[in-house]
Amino acid sequence: MKKIKLLTVLGVRVNIHWTFLLLIAWILIMQAVSRASMEQTIWALVAISSIFACVVLHELGHALTASYYHIKTRDITLYPIGGIATMEKLPSKPPEEIIISLAGPLVNLVIAAVLLPFIPDYVPFWKTAGVIDNVQAGNFVLYLHSINMILALFNLIPAFPMDGGRVLRGILGLFLHDDSPTYIAILTGRIIATLFILIGLFSFNLILPVIGLLIVFADAGEEQLVYLRTAVKGIRLKELAVRDYATLQDDLTIQEVAEEWLPAHYQYFAITGKHGLVGVITRSVLLQALAAGRYNEAIGTLVSQSPEILAGERTGDSIIDKLLLQNNAVYPVLSDNQLAGVLSLDSIIEYLLIHDTQKKSQGHRASVTRLLHQA
Repeated sequence: MKKIKLLTVLGVRVNIHWTFLLLIAWILIMQAVSRASMEQTIWALVAISSIFACVVLHELGHALTASYYHIKTRDITLYPIGGIATMEKLPSKPPEEIIISLAGPLVNLVIAAVLLPFIPDYVPFWKTAGVIDNVQAGNFVLYLHSINMILALFNLIPAFPMDGGRVLRGILGLFLHDDSPTYIAILTGRIIATLFILIGLFSFNLILPVIGLLIVFADAGEEQLVYLRTAVKGIRLKELAVRDYATLQDDLTIQEVAEEWLPAHYQYFAITGKHGLVGVITRSVLLQALAAGRYNEAIGTLVSQSPEILAGERTGDSIIDKLLLQNNAVYPVLSDNQLAGVLSLDSIIEYLLIHDTQKKSQGHRASVTRLLHQA
């Protein structure tokens, strides 16, 4: 179990990652060690819960703005370090990326502004360390105001994975083309990360090095994305698709398929019915069904939804963002009204490893290998 569903807001599913429960446990342990009263413990839990409520609103700001540009948000997941909104595709134009990225911090700024009239003794957020460490009824509104100001400004740092990194890329994208905006944003992020790590080490502040390392890892992910998008640019999907699949009738039982086809080590199965293609399933889905004892069910029941069929003449760069966001997705590829193969993130990585498209020695192959481990 990796995610726990909390609720659905405006059609967007909100989950918490299981590690979030460790954070709650840690708070309770620290309160017990410090011999805090029951009231102090309750306020500590209220404080952390309010932070993540603001994070959810922040991510919903991204989601609702993205929906204006017909970009659907699959879900929002809360982690101990923050929240992530998973969108079905990335913004295709720089202005869209700028507006969607700014929407989250803007939500926090609006919340902070709305709370101002309810703070009797206002203190600037950069002077509220004592309030943040000791939340209680008398200072809770000030605490909430300060947290939203910090969330807004922190997310505007011009480095991935923060919103500011995407805003910077979007602004650069208005003037530059190809992958230059991303590379400049990555370089900027690495400079900021280095400063955070050095300042944190010399000032004995452990939080800054952690943020710096987070930026370094996020920059590496963005760099791999740029490489992969460039590597498949101009390559047609029918070339990237694998043909090592079995075509099965949807009324075959899972037991029959397992006995007949699993020994052949096919990784993909194209399921057909009376009216044509029903969908594509992977070997792992079939194995999971066997483990669940679904022997007598029809293989067609394993197809979760009607397949999105991709045209074989499309190029890899037109679909790569979607595959990376949904790295378990498998799509049938049609060419001349015939099934030309099956496309997945694994099939693209396999193609790149075999063909060495970029002809760039070890560094690029290492990037593909890292992606293979993440897929």
